[in-house]
Amino acid sequence: MRKVIALIAVLALVGVTGCAESKPDPHEQYAKQVNVVESNFANQINTLALRITPTSTKKQDNQTLEQIKLTVVQTAGKLAAIKVPQSTRFWSSSYRHTPSRLTPRSGICRQ
Repeated sequence: MRKVIALIAVLALVGVTGCAESKPDPHEQYAKQVNVVESNFANQINTLALRITPTSTKKQDNQTLEQIKLTVVQTAGKLAAIKVPQSTRFWSSSYRHTPSRLTPRSGICRQ
């Protein structure tokens, strides 16, 4: 989330300074790609979460949890595949990008 906030700040700064190039802004493209992946992820998780109810069986809940896990892994892979603009890389340098998990290098979120 901090990456997105920092990226928005950079985009606002570029807008204020009046960057008049005709080339597409790589920061804007990056933000759009990340936002699409995150939006799709949220929609999928919300849909899957609705399947776990007081009346669903343990087997059904386990299947749903496996689908949620697969969605998380696939989303991490999609985010890792998005090319970060060179001038933005310092925001992502404290994270390891792997398809199976995104964790801070500090080890705070280890499994």
